[in-house]
Amino acid sequence: PSVIQHGVSGMLIPPGASESLAASLSLLASDPTYRGSLGRSARNRVEAHYSASRMSALYGALYADCMSR
Repeated sequence: PSVIQHGVSGMLIPPGASESLAASLSLLASDPTYRGSLGRSARNRVEAHYSASRMSALYGALYADCMSR
């Protein structure tokens, strides 16, 4: 869930909330501008925070920290 920001880079629907899911899907189906905005925001967030180079640097730092203990 930390990858997705509700209403900004996606939609988070609680398990079992079928009415909320239906409303969210209806909104996405009927509003291509909003759908595109969510997609662009999600892509930007992933590229900024979860790129391969960033993740490998974070894992490298984590491993180095673990090995120094």
